[in-house]
Amino acid sequence: MKLSVIIVNYNVKHYIAQCVDSVFCALGGTPGIDGEVVVVDNHSNDHSCSYLRHRFGHDSRFSIIENIHNLGFAKANNIGIRQSQGDYVLLLNPDTVVAEETLRMAIDFMDSHPQAGGLGVCMHNEDGSPAMESRRGIPTPATAFYKMSGLCARFPRSRRFGRYYMSDLPWDEPQQIEIISGAFCMLRRRALDQTGLLDETFFMYGEDVDLSYRLLQAGWENWYLPGTCLLRPAVFAEQLATACTLQEEKMAHHLLLRVTGEFKDRAEFNDRVGRSIRSTDVAGVGTDNEVYLLMNQADEEDLPLLTRRLGEKGLHVTVVPLDEQLRLIKTAKQEAPHV
Repeated sequence: MKLSVIIVNYNVKHYIAQCVDSVFCALGGTPGIDGEVVVVDNHSNDHSCSYLRHRFGHDSRFSIIENIHNLGFAKANNIGIRQSQGDYVLLLNPDTVVAEETLRMAIDFMDSHPQAGGLGVCMHNEDGSPAMESRRGIPTPATAFYKMSGLCARFPRSRRFGRYYMSDLPWDEPQQIEIISGAFCMLRRRALDQTGLLDETFFMYGEDVDLSYRLLQAGWENWYLPGTCLLRPAVFAEQLATACTLQEEKMAHHLLLRVTGEFKDRAEFNDRVGRSIRSTDVAGVGTDNEVYLLMNQADEEDLPLLTRRLGEKGLHVTVVPLDEQLRLIKTAKQEAPHV
């Protein structure tokens, strides 16, 4: 088998259905690709599994693995990778739509570049603009400083100051990069066999940086390819609505935490927190300087430690009171797309 596509799902059944549709369309092009789609569900409560089985279960290329707990992004991907058979493994976010020619283009490139251990593509925001996180540099202290100080944004074409997003590189040509985004990350299985799978101590975010770095350290190359993949950031509003609704109904038994600080998007938040949120879920993104986390009430004793760790990174954690959660529910449901 040529390609295994691994998609981790958590309460976004409509988005992942569109994602799987786009993958099957890309697999079935001319010539077709011998591939499979493996969905790993992290204990969703929106009936994702039954919905996906009903929609795709007739296709022998589709399989779904149901976890009985939310095991996190890295561990769930590893479960899917171990069950897959392809020469190449594609880690794909459920909030993406893959263009029809992208998978064939990526495979052909990997076949013709035997030293390529991993590959990412040009991801696009919903407004059509290229997503800056499509290619990144290793966040060394200097690179991180240039990013946090604003020099990266001020001089995006500078090879030195713009290193965080490698924004001196052209968008329309294949380029060697350092960090591949986990939203679309094609990996050579032989490279994975050498470097090991995703580090499961990362619950969510940061595992793509770690794996990309290990590939480079092992002598493999990471590449950016101007293929097309659409990001769907509105999914976070839907996830937040789902999370808040569960809290309202007293079904999830979670604390809703608000984290505030100087960051502008999910990628920057990821780079700031690193391994600090292993035991929590990112429920949604609020304003530019605001992220919501879910913490199981059974893990409430870990809250002071989480607060201290994020505080050391310049982030402030507060527990959202119930009356405010009810207001968030109303707002999030209004913002969530109806698909």
